Amino acid sequence: MAEFEQPISSLLFMKGVMEDESASYVHGGLAPIANVQNIAIDTKSPFYLHPSDHPGLIFVTQPLSENGENYFTWRRNMLTALQSKNKVGFVDGLIAKPDVHFGDFQSWIQCNAVVKSWIVNSLSRELQTGVAHADTASEIWCDFDERFT
Repeated sequence: MAEFEQPISSLLFMKGVMEDESASYVHGGLAPIANVQNIAIDTKSPFYLHPSDHPGLIFVTQPLSENGENYFTWRRNMLTALQSKNKVGFVDGLIAKPDVHFGDFQSWIQCNAVVKSWIVNSLSRELQTGVAHADTASEIWCDFDERFT
């Protein structure tokens, strides 16, 4: 059997790697695996990002105009999209930036960056420049809420 033609049992070997303190090696030391564990992924967590949740996603067909004349329609459409991704908490402030020592700090940073990019992608070019330096998605959201309501 050629080296690249492995039976399925050897491909499933990774699932059974021992969980000890020393590193385990696959195929004679070619691929070091250290402390492999079964990690549960909570797809209902607001910190979960599906592989298709990339920063370039565009959720609305009509960008928010500079004068905000379409703000209420834009807002409703964005909230619907964010609800479908379980990310509304990043714009309404319910999921505030945690302390740097909090276990999900890095996940919050990543999700906030993705949500910010989704918002920016849905704005007119004139509005994009005005929010470029906002730290959080919530700051951008609140700014537009105050400005256009």
